Amino acid sequence: MKRKLDEKLKEKKSDYNLDNVHKNKTWFSATENAINGIIHAFKTERNLRIDYVIGALVFFISLFFDFSRVELICLVITIGFVIFAEMINSVVEYVVNLITEDYNLNAKAAKDIAAGGVLFASGISVVVAYLLFVDKIRVASTELLHAVLSSKAHMLVTI
Repeated sequence: MKRKLDEKLKEKKSDYNLDNVHKNKTWFSATENAINGIIHAFKTERNLRIDYVIGALVFFISLFFDFSRVELICLVITIGFVIFAEMINSVVEYVVNLITEDYNLNAKAAKDIAAGGVLFASGISVVVAYLLFVDKIRVASTELLHAVLSSKAHMLVTI
């Protein structure tokens, strides 16, 4: 089985130089390879890019609300959880495609389960976002409405 995988690896030339595949000798080379993996995933995986954009947007919006440190930590961990799940899903898809190019029920099950993990993580993130933002948005909108209704410009518009 290992020989078969090695042969398929040699056949498939991707963005990586497969002639120099080896165990990382230093922490720096391991970190460099990890960063290369993140960049490769970002360049090639559309859903991961969508997750990054949504995560960045939600984090940016959260800066306008008075979140506690614990709430921000929960938000960042949740965003990271979704991105991590999407990356694991991509890994499963790569490995399954590497092992077999033919239709296989086990391959389909592996891909579907990995995609289900992403869906689960995304659902949890929606619940966390709701719990974090609903009260903050309610307070902000109430304050805004009160400010508008008590302003003289509001009286001018109603006349």
